[in-house]
Amino acid sequence: MKLTEHVKGGMMMRNRRMSRMHKERIAMIASSLLIVTACALTGVYINGKEKSREKEQVVDFSTLEDGQELSLADAGEQAQSAAGESGSIPDEDLDLDPAYQETGSASVVNPPAEDGSGQSDGQELSPASEEDTKEDGGGTSDADDADEQQNGQEDAQETISLQSAAFTESDKLAWPVQGDVLMNYSMDHTIYFATLSQYKYNPALVIQGEVGSAVKAPAAGAVKEVGQNSEIGKYVVLDLGNGYELTLGQLDHLTVKSGDAVGKEQTIGKVAEPSKYYSVEGSNLYMKLTKDGESVNPMSFLS
Repeated sequence: MKLTEHVKGGMMMRNRRMSRMHKERIAMIASSLLIVTACALTGVYINGKEKSREKEQVVDFSTLEDGQELSLADAGEQAQSAAGESGSIPDEDLDLDPAYQETGSASVVNPPAEDGSGQSDGQELSPASEEDTKEDGGGTSDADDADEQQNGQEDAQETISLQSAAFTESDKLAWPVQGDVLMNYSMDHTIYFATLSQYKYNPALVIQGEVGSAVKAPAAGAVKEVGQNSEIGKYVVLDLGNGYELTLGQLDHLTVKSGDAVGKEQTIGKVAEPSKYYSVEGSNLYMKLTKDGESVNPMSFLS
């Protein structure tokens, strides 16, 4: 009798222990499922927020291609909204070099325009002056005066053809317009493009210029190409020789065409209204220098 009760008691204890282990196993499985579900939902939520943030930070120019121009106020509000929601980007993430200027920098200013002294005023001799010269006999002849004027013009402008263009790394470029550098050349570090509300590399100089102001050729060369695109508007490509090419954009009222020879500081056009890619930065001149197809820093050549 006692043996039977003992056996029954052992079986009950074993059943209780198995029941408790079964419940603990079920609880562990349920907890694991809850944790996995929570992690998955958190990942989906974070991914959705990141995509939403990236979408808000990028200016959509597809609508602008249909003729809808991005106004200064709209672009500014969009840039401020993106900056306010995403926060500023730490300098250590951008790895910016102090030698490079940020957008809106007014610390880089080109030198004042020089007086074109030594350049012939192009005045011709009047008939009375011609007669006086002939009668005097001791002065210079009409042919000599014309030769002097022509030589003075050639010395001042250095007009050359495509075959004789020979720009070298020791030569200097003249400033095409008078104004502050809005955005510096930067192919090692990204800089901020206000209109695009993005950090990106910049293969050119963006120089402030008043609409309608004259644009002069920084060096003598030959016009290789005249074109237009949505980013830099009307542009002129000058072949300077020795693999050097210079692209000037944001132009209007061009005075040159493909195949023309251009002298240093010769006027080739005027500053145009800024394209939609530079509506926040304002009117400017786009200046890009390449050597054998690779962009180089124009600041290294500007005098």
